[in-house]
Amino acid sequence: MDRTSLEHKARSLMSRIGAQQESLGSEVWISLTSQGRLEQEIARVGDALDSGEAMPLAGLFFAAKDNIDVAGFATTAAHPDFSHMPERSSAIVAALEQAGAIALGKTNMDQFATGLTGSRSPYGAVHSDTFPDRVSGGSSSGSAVSVAKNFVDFSLGTDTAGSGRVPAAFNHIYGFKPTCGVTVVEGVVPACESFDCVSVFAKDFATGSLVYRTLLDPKFPARGRGDEAAMAPIHRTRRLAVPREEDLASLSPIFREEFEKCLAGVQSHGYQLVPVDMTPFFESGKLLYEGALVAERYLAVGEFMEHHHEHADPSVEHIVLNAKEPPAYRYVREKDQLARRIKETLPLFSECEGLLVPTTGRHPTMSEVAAQPIAVNSELGLFTTFVNLLDMAGIAFPVASTAEGECGATLLVPALHDAEAIRIVAELADEQLPESDIEQGSVPILVFGAHRRGQALNSQLTQLQAQYLSTVSTAPHYVMGVMPGTGYPRVRLVEGEAGESITGELWNVPVNAFARFAQMVRQPLSIGPVELSDGRYVLGFLCGSVIPVEEMNISKLEDWLSYAEAAG
Repeated sequence: MDRTSLEHKARSLMSRIGAQQESLGSEVWISLTSQGRLEQEIARVGDALDSGEAMPLAGLFFAAKDNIDVAGFATTAAHPDFSHMPERSSAIVAALEQAGAIALGKTNMDQFATGLTGSRSPYGAVHSDTFPDRVSGGSSSGSAVSVAKNFVDFSLGTDTAGSGRVPAAFNHIYGFKPTCGVTVVEGVVPACESFDCVSVFAKDFATGSLVYRTLLDPKFPARGRGDEAAMAPIHRTRRLAVPREEDLASLSPIFREEFEKCLAGVQSHGYQLVPVDMTPFFESGKLLYEGALVAERYLAVGEFMEHHHEHADPSVEHIVLNAKEPPAYRYVREKDQLARRIKETLPLFSECEGLLVPTTGRHPTMSEVAAQPIAVNSELGLFTTFVNLLDMAGIAFPVASTAEGECGATLLVPALHDAEAIRIVAELADEQLPESDIEQGSVPILVFGAHRRGQALNSQLTQLQAQYLSTVSTAPHYVMGVMPGTGYPRVRLVEGEAGESITGELWNVPVNAFARFAQMVRQPLSIGPVELSDGRYVLGFLCGSVIPVEEMNISKLEDWLSYAEAAG
């Protein structure tokens, strides 16, 4: 896109916004760009394009939820007394602008990102674009509606309990919720900082996935691809987990029917559906508001709200100020409970490629929320609140417009498998990803010694574009020895009755590079099946049936790195 085209598109979008601004007031926008700022941004992007700079998002205009700093706009978090001018844009906005996107304004939201309805703002409640008598969903309400009304190409929200997914469902658009930590939260007003992330809304999958994939670029994330919290690899099983029949009891009859049609569509794409007990997920989700974890909301803005009651939303004020009460020991205990629950639910993804759930059970009216603001809000979070607590990523997508509002579904995957969610939803939506993003398949390889991170032969993996997945342990029947005379200590692993559980690293090797990697393996080593502590089998480095007498048996150390460190 050239400078002239940018100018023409900007005029068209601003004209569309202006035509509806009188009727909407501040329902969608808390602040809009000035003509001077817009011209400066168009000149910036135009100059970069003229110089040949790569700008994958050039030509795209966006909105940002008003708890995300954008230079030149005040940040209010939907509380007028909180308004301040940031010195610079948040890290994520700066990344998008560097890629060529241009901000048109800041959007309305549930105050301090506390809510899933879109009705908790002194700037006005936000209505669904397609069903004006029903809620827009929150807290990223204005951001979702700005996309649904075609004011912008995409928008930024935040998501702690479902705010990047519920508004997507209620406005018939896509919501991309990344792994916490992959999208940087520097310059974002926190809600519950441990569980906050920045999300992306788009009306079409192609635009949303382009922005999402741009933010997943290794230049931007705060949480590295080699994070120890990375989950075990998702196996291409063509199976998706879904809630059991009894776990869908909260859905209205119409939403239940539409979700069943959605599942039938998934099956038509060749996926097998595996019903799973959602109880551990639902119980985890309750901890965000009903437990001590809510204390993080007081930490974020509690002291401010203690002294600024005039413009406070009553429901938000109640939640934030009461969050001061839980004792510290409960907070620590619940953090520990979540860590254990993550380990308990993780095996699901060794059997299934993802978990498919309804985004919400129904689409409430504005009057229903006004009558029971807390109860309806809690109801809307049943299938969303547990996601960040259990360290998952997901994509919400539209299912159907019904007589009772908008119905949506969400595909969930473990942490750091965001690209898998993009791939699966693209397939279900019959969308074609760019060829450069289509993974040609990979093989998980278990390594124990010099191929591990920071060791002498690790470059043999990284040069083949292999990716570290996680640190794992074998079943407790392997013997580990060290081969002498190679210039550095090398490990050999054999099965043995008096063995131990040995620590190693799983790496994903691209299929088209696996043959080259296998050719580097020299006798007496070979590649064969190794049993992991969770019962799975993966390919790994093995050797003969015994450890020769002249070699050192280091099995009791259970980790080759312990031996290598001691050996200097």
